[in-house]
Parts: sequence; structure tokens; C-alpha cells
Amino acid sequence: MFERFLYKSKSPEIAKAQKDFERYRKWLHFDENQLQGKTILDIGSADSRFGEYVEQQYPDTKVLRFDVRQEPDNRVDFIARADQIPLKAETIDLALAHASIAQNSGEYVIMALEEIFSVIKKGGEIRVAPIFDAPFPYSQNRLRLAREYVNDLEKQGRATGEWIDDGTKERILKNGQKIQETRYCLVIKKIG
Repeated sequence: MFERFLYKSKSPEIAKAQKDFERYRKWLHFDENQLQGKTILDIGSADSRFGEYVEQQYPDTKVLRFDVRQEPDNRVDFIARADQIPLKAETIDLALAHASIAQNSGEYVIMALEEIFSVIKKGGEIRVAPIFDAPFPYSQNRLRLAREYVNDLEKQGRATGEWIDDGTKERILKNGQKIQETRYCLVIKKIG
């Protein structure tokens, strides 16, 4: 099924790019057919080689990579916060946020989702993962605010939302306490 994504040689850079692609695909639940001919925004890309991999496999696809800061290993197109994206409205087909915005406070997550939503074309998608549901006030607040935001978009007829349950795992904290933690992938589809 993924034969076209296999490289003939496996240099360390190519192996990292392929690993990054598989990690994004697993956590963000996208079908590789969604990538063909799209403009993709990779939010918080840091040192990920996902964009390079996709652009090599699909020459008519453009991946815009950004992060909040420039690091030596980062390969970003621009530096920005997710709540202040320097792009024109409705220019992106697919926005992917893997292990980036959902790790912040609930209020920041909502500001970032609002900004990302503004740059998504009608018919486009936002995919954010992982979003954790854990027994901590900050986690509960973040999840509650994100659910309210998606519900508001749906009530306004601007988007549909889907919460993909990636399962619940027991986790042991540093203090020895056991908790149950559920991971979600949020998919927002802009109606157009």
C-alpha cells in the first residue's frame, strides 16, 4: 500500500524523513491520498522531515513548515506562533499539528485553532494530535475548551468536528501514582 513511499537507499536523512511521515500518519490519521496537490501547513514542525518527504513523493504538493523558534536542526519556512500565522486567509488545504499546539494551555490552544481555521480554505482540514484527557485540571480545561470551540463552529455551520479516540493507557507518574490517560486526534473540516 505504501510502496511509493519507500526509498531505494536509506541514508540517515531519508530514514528520519520516512519515520517522521509514518509518525504523522499514525497520530494524525490522514490518508496519504489527501496530500496530493495540496498546500499543507506543518505547525510546530521543528526538526521534522515530514514536509521534505511529502514534497519528494508528491512534487505538486507544497508543505509550509513553521515553528515558534529557529533551532540548528530545524528546517522551517518561517518563524511564528500558531496564534499569529503570517499567511493570507483561506490559503491552506490541510493543517497538521503533531505534538505542538495541544501541549499548551487551553486558552492558547483555542487562540491557535482560531488562527489556523482562518488560513484554511473552505473544504480544508485541521488535524491536531495528541490531545490528552488526563485527570489534571489543565488537561481537563484544555479538552473542555477545545470541545466547546468545535461545538461552536458546528452550531454556526462553519465546520464539522471529529474526535478520533486513540485509546486509553495507564501511565505511572514520577510520584508513583497511576492514572488513566486517553489520547485523541481532533479533525476539524471547514465547510465550504
